[in-house]
Amino acid sequence: MKKISWPLTALLAFSLMLPWPAPGSANSTETESTILINGEEHTFAHGPLHVEGRILVPMRTIFEIYGAEVIWHQDSQRAQAIKNGNNVEVTIDSHIARRNGETLFLDTKPRLHNNTTMVPLRFISESLGADVSWDSQKHQALINFPATEAVAESEALRDNSTNSNAAAVKDIPTDGSINNANLLTYDEAVTKAIQHSYQLKNKGQDIKRLEELRRDAQDNLTFTRPDSNDPRQIFADMMAKQALLGLVQTEIALEMTKKEEEVTREAIALEVRASFDAIHNLQEQLDLLQQSVAYTKASIEQMRLQARHGLVSEHQLAENVRKYEQALKQIEVLRKSLDNEYLKLDKILGINNSKDYALSYQVTFEPLEPVADLDMHIYRLAQTDPYIWLQQKQIERLEMNLRLYTYTGRDDPYAVRQIDLQKARNDLAELKLKLAEAMKSRYNQIRQLESNYAIAESKQKQAQQDHNLLRLNYNLGLTTQLTVEGAELALVESEKELEKIKRQHSQLKIIFEKPYLMPDYLR
Repeated sequence: MKKISWPLTALLAFSLMLPWPAPGSANSTETESTILINGEEHTFAHGPLHVEGRILVPMRTIFEIYGAEVIWHQDSQRAQAIKNGNNVEVTIDSHIARRNGETLFLDTKPRLHNNTTMVPLRFISESLGADVSWDSQKHQALINFPATEAVAESEALRDNSTNSNAAAVKDIPTDGSINNANLLTYDEAVTKAIQHSYQLKNKGQDIKRLEELRRDAQDNLTFTRPDSNDPRQIFADMMAKQALLGLVQTEIALEMTKKEEEVTREAIALEVRASFDAIHNLQEQLDLLQQSVAYTKASIEQMRLQARHGLVSEHQLAENVRKYEQALKQIEVLRKSLDNEYLKLDKILGINNSKDYALSYQVTFEPLEPVADLDMHIYRLAQTDPYIWLQQKQIERLEMNLRLYTYTGRDDPYAVRQIDLQKARNDLAELKLKLAEAMKSRYNQIRQLESNYAIAESKQKQAQQDHNLLRLNYNLGLTTQLTVEGAELALVESEKELEKIKRQHSQLKIIFEKPYLMPDYLR
């Protein structure tokens, strides 16, 4: 094996450490190129755009031409197009794309140009099933869909030219929002869950049953004038008391069931929210890990080149490959977890295809209003807490049992009922103490999350500045594309961390103001 001389080694090291030059076509320019789709020429209000040797076209127009079904994810600036079983996703200002679940690295990323979202023509077209070729002499992009689709494509093109409402994308405002039939909003999901809930249906039946029992108890209610010397009057008085007790207990049970129905409705809404949050969190983890895998793969390719010249060790290269393989396994684990969360949502909503919907759910960060006196705030909330209210109704029922007590030889002794009443009062006192402890703990968690959010926001701003600086350096030829991609990955990670904290904070605020939706104080 020949040894490389030190001067040559130093020269190689120096050349590999030099930043990769930015492509000469890094700056975007509009072009006179034409685009033929199934033999028909198409023009665009903006572009086509030449960027780094690739052609970019307006997202709205190309999706309309192809008749693709489109879902826009506003929070992540991600467009998802579906056509004939093909599913493609691209994100503005990101080199990471997905095609039928596979993560891909785009050499040219989608971007905004003159307030229009531009996407890579070849990637979009090929992902949706078309053949793409380039005629360099005529400066034409030739796009052809398979023969089985050609007729449908021609009809779609004619419809688009004669009927502006025929396209799958009805309208794409400049903010990127898209109206789509496959969108499932949080409110729609809550409505579905409430309609499906058998627990809620049974609560409704319980209310009807108790209303019938109340009417029956009212019909059986009698009034007597007891005469201690007449056994019949004494018995009649005892029966009247029993009837009155039955009516009062039925009234209390009816009130309690109606309150339980209200709580169940709110609990279902929170369950849907928690499911949405879990799916969003897992999807963001998956997206981030897939972007990290794409970045690691590119890093490994560079390290292999460096390893051949002795600039990095084989051990370092092997370690990166091992991490890459582990990340691929983690992706599969996350996908399974995400599938399980969708199955849970299916069960809540009573459907079997929630995965086919784009979950529309926006969370904003709003710090908790200052609480001057936490103990007084907790006291006020305790007055409206349904579980405390239910315990108070239970005490009322036991008190009525004592007031209308008549010993028949078959009921519990009076002293036993007194004990039951005192135990119920003790349970109420303990319940209030546990509620106060739970709320103080949640209050501290909220404040801690708000501090974490401030830190994460600062990191996100720094990551944005670092990314902008490296992007500028890349355009000037002072750094490598891989370095920019690393900064982009760090920026995405910081943004997703902010979103995660937003969701946690929002949910904690809800259960702070409505602690009965997560009644851990009942344990």
